[in-house]
Order: sequence, then C-alpha cells, then structure tokens
Amino acid sequence: MMKHTDLKIETKQHLIILIFIIACIFGSCGSGGVSTPDEPADLRHRLLGVWSVEIDVMHQQITVKKLNMKGFPVDAWLSEPKFYYKDFDVDNYIVHIDAEIENLMHNTVWDPRMIVYTDDTGNVLTNGEHLTGLYDLPGGEVFNPFKAFSKTLPNRVFEMNSRSMESLEIYLPGGFEVTTLTVAIEASVKENCVEPYDFSNFVKGEIFPQKGSNGYYNIDVLDWQDDTKAVALYCPEITGRPYVNFSPLISNTWALNLENYAAAPVGEYSAVIMASSEDSGNVVLADILTITISPDIYPPRWVADKGLISLTPGNGFVTLFWGMATDKESTQPIKYFVYFDTDDYPWDQEPYERGWHDPFLLAGLENGVKYYFNVRCVDTADPPNIDDNTVVLSATPLE
Repeated sequence: MMKHTDLKIETKQHLIILIFIIACIFGSCGSGGVSTPDEPADLRHRLLGVWSVEIDVMHQQITVKKLNMKGFPVDAWLSEPKFYYKDFDVDNYIVHIDAEIENLMHNTVWDPRMIVYTDDTGNVLTNGEHLTGLYDLPGGEVFNPFKAFSKTLPNRVFEMNSRSMESLEIYLPGGFEVTTLTVAIEASVKENCVEPYDFSNFVKGEIFPQKGSNGYYNIDVLDWQDDTKAVALYCPEITGRPYVNFSPLISNTWALNLENYAAAPVGEYSAVIMASSEDSGNVVLADILTITISPDIYPPRWVADKGLISLTPGNGFVTLFWGMATDKESTQPIKYFVYFDTDDYPWDQEPYERGWHDPFLLAGLENGVKYYFNVRCVDTADPPNIDDNTVVLSATPLE
C-alpha cells in the first residue's frame, strides 16, 4: 500500500485502485464475478436499480437516467433516487450532492445502500461508509464505496412511506468537466445481509520503527446474523506478508497484535481491512484504515534498581553492578553506556558500550585515584534514546 503523510483525495483514489489486488488475493478477482449472483434472493439482497448520474458542475445541474442492464434484476421496491446539487469545492475538486431515496411501495426493506462505482476516470465517493464488492459492475474496481441510508433507525429498517437523505462528497478529477457516474441501490430482503454491515470503534495501538515493535489493535465488526467468520488486514509495508488475521475477542470485537515485521519507518500507512460472514462466500465488507508508525522518543525503563547498584574496587580496576532495563517500544536488545571520570559528572566523557548488564570489570585504572561512575540504558531507535538517571557511585582502586 502507499505510505502518506495525509489522506489527500488523490491518495484515496489510488488506494481504491490497489484494493483490486486484495480482491484477487481472496479469490474474488474478475469482472463482476462474485458480485453479480444469478439468484440474488439466495443472498438475501436485491439490486433495486442502476442509474447513470451526470454531474454538470459548470451549470450546477444533475441529470439521472435509469439503466436496465443484463444480469441486474431491477425490482421496483423504491422510488427513483433524487439528487440535489449543493456546491463544488474548487480547491479539492469535491462536489457536494444530497441523495434521497423514498419507499412508496408495499415492502419494508433493510439496510438500503447506494453504491457509487469507481471507473477509469478516478471519480470516487470520498465519504462512503465502507467498501463492498456486492453487485459489482464489469470494469472499474471490485470493491466500491457505498453510502448507507436509514443508519439512525434500529436494524436500518426502511419502512413503507418513509424517506432518507444522505450527503455525498465526490472527487471529480476532471474539475468542471461534465462527469457521469454509475450508481446502484441495493437492500436486503430480510433484516439480514450476507456480509458484515459495519466497522466501528477502531482502537489503535502504538507501533514504532524498530523491527518487531508491536501494538494491540481492535475493531468492532457488526453483522446482522452475528456470524462474522474472518477479519483480515492488508498492509505488507508493515507486516511483510500479504495479510494478517484478527482474532475474535468478545462479542463483536476482533483483535490483532500488529507487528512491524518489515521495520517500516515513521509515517502513516494505508491498510485495507476485510470481513466476511459464514454465508457470504467471497463477498466481504472492506474499508481503508490508517496505521501510524510513531517516532520512538522514549528511553528504556529500568526494571527495578535504576542505574548503578554497587561497585567493588580492586588492583587497578573496579567491578560495576547495575540493574536491567527493558524497552516496551522495541524487542531489540538494550545497550548500556558506562561513564566514568575523576569528578562527579562522569557523563561528559565518552562511554564504554555494553550489550548486557552486570557485572563489568573496568580495568586500566590508577590505584589511589577516586573515580566516579554512572550507567545509562540506551535503545536502538534512530537516533537512540538514552535515559537520564544521575545515579553516581565512587570507588578507589587499591593494590
């Protein structure tokens, strides 16, 4: 995936293109292969229509045309969607549109969604709920962003004689050129659907640049039947492999101890999370998450005693004993800097570097001279973090 320092619209567009790779990994690669089932009712979903939506920013007009496409059964459960032009952000090429659906029929539907299909022009819905491969069109990307309606209602029930409006923010790389989008509306026949319907409560751990650094992540995956089967994360720049799996924790919560196996440097990385249910096959709910590799600014910690514990002088030498330190930001070994001088401010001298704690026999000292010693722990960050303890002990070598 792409590393970035901010979630610009252009970056998000490229990320959706990269999702095609993920779909191939999970066996759903192809032109509409998994998302256009022969009998949609078997999946408890129905495609309620496909429309072309022409956006004329210059004249602030929207023209809508219904499409009857082979392989897409068009059921008259909802009225034609309505689109209302609001404004155009000329700095970011974002057009703001309100989309309204209305149920004037004699059926109650659940979890209605408006899918905005991606295409080669780079147009993309930037404020979608998540990404889905359901009812994918041939061409474009396998996973497409969707806007969920009736989100404030229990179980997202969309009853008869009701209406719902959502705001769409669509990136138009063509700027003021007339642009045509393809959108679809789908809903479940019953109060459930084949794929999980929502990600929420994403809790980030903290990961650092050192190889092996790990952080604890968890996320809630909501599913009508509460039968989420698998949750996976794709971010090889960090994990060093195609994808890693979350494990079920409690209720709807899934957890992952994410390891920076690839020693990814400081920055923000875009990852794709995917979740499937027992009966969803290759149809998954997906989304883009931001994983942050934080700069390691924390020195190691002493386990018990801080720094030097004791000194034993000898003939031309002093043996030093100090405590052990650990570094929760990294699994890499701790180093220890041993400072000594003839004044009580020894850390202004170049230290001896040690890879283990005590004991350390420091030879070549002059008998009868009082020396002052200090030991500090150091990690493997770049630049390294050194603790600042001021524990100083003195000893005088004797014959």
